[in-house]
Amino acid sequence: MIQEDSPGHLSVTWSNVDLGDYYVAFVKSDDGLEVHCNTSLTQCNFLSECGFTYFISVFAYNKAGQSPLGDIFNYTTAPCCPSDINPVLVSSDRVEIVWSPVRGAELYETKAVDGYNVVECNDTAPACTLSALDPEIKNVSRDAFSMINVHWRATNDDATYTVTAQGEKGLYQCSSVGESCTMGGLPCGSVFSVTAVAETQAGRSLPSYSVPLETGITFCYLAQGTVIYFSYIPRRKEMMQP
Repeated sequence: MIQEDSPGHLSVTWSNVDLGDYYVAFVKSDDGLEVHCNTSLTQCNFLSECGFTYFISVFAYNKAGQSPLGDIFNYTTAPCCPSDINPVLVSSDRVEIVWSPVRGAELYETKAVDGYNVVECNDTAPACTLSALDPEIKNVSRDAFSMINVHWRATNDDATYTVTAQGEKGLYQCSSVGESCTMGGLPCGSVFSVTAVAETQAGRSLPSYSVPLETGITFCYLAQGTVIYFSYIPRRKEMMQP
């Protein structure tokens, strides 16, 4: 078993084997550095660092020699923490934060808390722009009347939110001061990218992450609201008599 009792301290334990006088545990990090531990017990402790993957193997020894190689286990420690964080105020409602990449990180999460509200962003890049205006689309759906309903997470009570659905067949918009709006008239059988922006007297937010929307071709509505249904009935080909 491999575990970190505390950050920076790796503990390796194994089962006792018959006729084993002592054990040697090898720990090799993915940068090539290898250390080992000799013990008559069934546990060794090693120092570890953040953001590394360690490969562990254990051999048993007695007067006859060394045991065969068993399973090789691996353990990955948590990524290192960014330290050189540099926030820059780029506008009255927007802060850009950059830092150096750290070992072992696959994703960075940045949060700003003012006591009640939380503004955050997640990205694989070592940079993030936080804004009190940035909206987040929560849901895009279509009702029985072919109207598109968009719901988002509002981050500013004084903002006006504009939703844009853009595709090859045009651009469609709706606006609201709340947390949802409805747009109609989108053509059937089309694919759109839906984004939202917020705007106050202080400025305009960056677009939200886009959400795909496909209107489909199951049915279409005429301007009068009539539904046209499409169906296909295959005909059986008659056999020719000789």
